[in-house]
Amino acid sequence: MNRTRLLVAAAILAALAVSPALAQTPANITIVSGDGQLALPCGGAFQPMTAQVTDANGVPVAGTTVSWAITASSGGTLLGGTATTTDANGMTNNTYTGFSVQAGGVGSLVVDDTFTASITTRSVTFHLVQEKEDLTNQQNLCATPLTVSATSLPLSGQVGTTGSTPITVTVSARGVPVPNVSVQLVTFDPANPNVPSTGPVVNCAGVGLNQPGISSPVALTGATGTATCTPVFSGAPGNVQYYILTGAGGIVPVDPTVKPPSSAFSLQASLTLTAAPAGLIKTISGNNQSANPGQNLPAPLVAEVDTTAGAPLSGATVNWTVSPAGAASLYNTTTSTSSSGQVSTGVTLASNASGTVQVTATCPSCTGAHSVTYTVTVVPVVTVSGVSIVSGNNQTAIVNAAFGSPLVVQVNTTAGPAANVPVSFSVSGPATLSATSATTGSNGQAQVSVTAGATPGAVTVTATAAGFSQSFNLTVSPAGPSITAASFVNAADFQVGSLSPCSLATIFASGLAPGLQGMVVSLPPGGWQYTLAGDQVLVNGQAAPIYFVSNQNGQEELTFQVPCDAPGGTVPIKVNVGAGTATAEVNIQAASPGLFLRALSGGQTMAAVLRPDGTWVSPSNPARRGETLVAFATGLGPSDQSIATNALPVPGSSASPTSQIIVGMAGAGVPFISANLSPDLIGVWEVTFQVPGSAPSGNNVTFSISVVPAGSTTPISSGTTSIPVQ
Repeated sequence: MNRTRLLVAAAILAALAVSPALAQTPANITIVSGDGQLALPCGGAFQPMTAQVTDANGVPVAGTTVSWAITASSGGTLLGGTATTTDANGMTNNTYTGFSVQAGGVGSLVVDDTFTASITTRSVTFHLVQEKEDLTNQQNLCATPLTVSATSLPLSGQVGTTGSTPITVTVSARGVPVPNVSVQLVTFDPANPNVPSTGPVVNCAGVGLNQPGISSPVALTGATGTATCTPVFSGAPGNVQYYILTGAGGIVPVDPTVKPPSSAFSLQASLTLTAAPAGLIKTISGNNQSANPGQNLPAPLVAEVDTTAGAPLSGATVNWTVSPAGAASLYNTTTSTSSSGQVSTGVTLASNASGTVQVTATCPSCTGAHSVTYTVTVVPVVTVSGVSIVSGNNQTAIVNAAFGSPLVVQVNTTAGPAANVPVSFSVSGPATLSATSATTGSNGQAQVSVTAGATPGAVTVTATAAGFSQSFNLTVSPAGPSITAASFVNAADFQVGSLSPCSLATIFASGLAPGLQGMVVSLPPGGWQYTLAGDQVLVNGQAAPIYFVSNQNGQEELTFQVPCDAPGGTVPIKVNVGAGTATAEVNIQAASPGLFLRALSGGQTMAAVLRPDGTWVSPSNPARRGETLVAFATGLGPSDQSIATNALPVPGSSASPTSQIIVGMAGAGVPFISANLSPDLIGVWEVTFQVPGSAPSGNNVTFSISVVPAGSTTPISSGTTSIPVQ
């Protein structure tokens, strides 16, 4: 009998193998240059209109789409089209071209073409002004009777201050005021006139007079053709010249002696600036850095000296000192502020430095705060002894979802956890990292987050520090298996929807075993596993034991036992595959008879039936008339012995069905002897019957089994298979 049971177990395994498969947000747009340009008649041209996009903190935003529209036009087009994209500095531009030269008379001497540049939240308007042909001067239609008058005068003041007397500029064409023309100041040194002044500088204060969002130092003429420019003094003390430039749109000439292509008129005067008194010194950057003994600080120390008026002051002396003495060396101990008012020095810690080092910058001439102090922390040199995984290993996430926990490693030294150690992270497989490097905190730990990619598979993330590394093994699961009610079949003869309490069922669906090649089987002792190959099955919320999970030749399947206390009728069956899940509504019957099959050559199958000598019935070993045979089935309904889910009968006892069992051959009933639950195989019935003497012979005698549940008169039948009879 033991040999017979081993043969049965092998048969069931063979039968079950037979299968019928986290950015910047654009917030503002401003005009940089190009607004208020003036083009001459007969050949005038416009330079690009340039805008900049920034976020709410004023930081340039790259890759932003800026929409352009012509709101008033003389027939031209935008060379860059209706949309452009900002560069790494948040800048983008467009050029108006192809417009027609306009003819005009008295009262209509200019054309004001207008354009908008927009992002989602804001827009700015550019004005490009054309002077028309002079119809009153037929001898020279292209004459340019444009008049620019200004209260230009010699300017003087202190660096970093604002002039008390504004400059008034009026632009007119043949006596008619011209609005929306830019006015700006250009400074140059007569001794070197081909480059902008590196000494005294003067610009118009504020922004354009009739429009917010203009960042270039220009003023625009108003409806009366007049603009008011309040001079602002910067740069260094000295004597230079400046002139008033109109119609350049804020574009600063590279060579002050060569005016931009747009119409420009200048009135020249002198500019004399004297040094402003130093007011205070303040820190700009570099404070609270750390480094090992003997190392350079990562960044220089930067300070700024401002005037008493609050403007940056150039030419001020700043002295640098270290405390305690000898704890560090400085690149510069005496510095002079640049035109931006700033000075800097680099710091190298001494090899014996420890604790806290202070560097002080002193401005002897400042009348207010005359010194600032930078604090440097000396980090002791430690030797890394290893890297260990703290948490986050062996996680699973569905495609395109974040893994639930960050990956955390700890860097250790012989003295304990190591702070401020850089850790690099690399990934292999379908996933992305939140960062490729992180620095350990005071607890010696560093972490990154991981997001699953679009395809299932294995992921390896490697953390490396000081030559040591650790690897995390993660799994990307499908969003869930693709199941419907039709995915569930009887595990013996694969009838769709043929499930009942305690019976064996099989699911055929893609996504059941995405990372598996071959078969994973629950092996005795102790019953079947409730989680196998990362899969779980819940019938009406109750976990079902799983016999095997398989992925062979692209066909994915899972066989499980329906819980013995599952309710009848339509119930939800939920299948979890890793982190993915799917649910189908499936009908549970009182009985679901199914006959286990054996595979034959040529892809055919037949019922798994044993002869009295313990050999399998086969075409070469057919059943004989009058023999008592044993067939193997599932789903015969409840037994007269209470058998729990995932359990076998009590050893030495027998468990028989409470339903009526009918065995059929060749379309007729045959003598039924007994049916008992297998003592070795969960959910399998051994059905004993006799081949009648009148049974037909042949290799394909039809064979089936039916069940009439207690209290019912309607039989429930298995699928029809065959056995050979001699």
